[in-house]
Amino acid sequence: MVLASATAFGTLAIFAKLGYAAGLGTEQTLAFRFLLAALGMVALAFALGQNPLRLGRNWHGIALAMSFAGVALLLGGARFHLSWPLVVPLVLAIASPTIYTGYILIGERVMTSVPAVAASAVIMSGAAIAFCALGALNHQLAFPANARGWAVGVGIALIPTMIAISLFLAGLPRIGAARAALLSTWEPVVTVFLAVVVLGDRLSFVQVLGGVLVIVAVIVVQAAHLWRPGLPNALK
Repeated sequence: MVLASATAFGTLAIFAKLGYAAGLGTEQTLAFRFLLAALGMVALAFALGQNPLRLGRNWHGIALAMSFAGVALLLGGARFHLSWPLVVPLVLAIASPTIYTGYILIGERVMTSVPAVAASAVIMSGAAIAFCALGALNHQLAFPANARGWAVGVGIALIPTMIAISLFLAGLPRIGAARAALLSTWEPVVTVFLAVVVLGDRLSFVQVLGGVLVIVAVIVVQAAHLWRPGLPNALK
């Protein structure tokens, strides 16, 4: 599940570049992405009998806090970039992996007792509210102006958002935070491959070598897990 999630996440940068080419703005893309994803995941959660409203308050609070923290970082970077051109990017570069690490560690503990689809619906709803507010603040809260923009918007909401996040949350408690983090390194490999195939980018020798190393690491991690004693219990 986590490997499939990383593959889906790997399409995000490609969709973003296609969206910008179609005339979509950054805040507009983010707002549209999470709004569609939230609506889709809420509908799917109810269809599967996973009512997001029945989740405990502490999980709702964690999910919304993490969503709003990410938006706060984006907003802070936009507001102070001109005055602190060197400090802010450094702070954001440090904060991003720190928040992602916290997301994985907290998610591993919480997702053992929370249905993945309902949890994804809560996370995406919080992100949708936050990014819609950010889009409105920057006068970018608008629907795509053309069919190409709509196609990109639907694609980015479905693949690197709905599919990627729900699969990651479902797989995280099954394999643990450490293996999930290692398998997630497959994401940039997918991104580079799609950049070559879809966008016509060229690979350097260093990029090819890096991709091979990641593939070897993923195979080693998967092989170690598959040959571990007690396989039936590990897959539950």
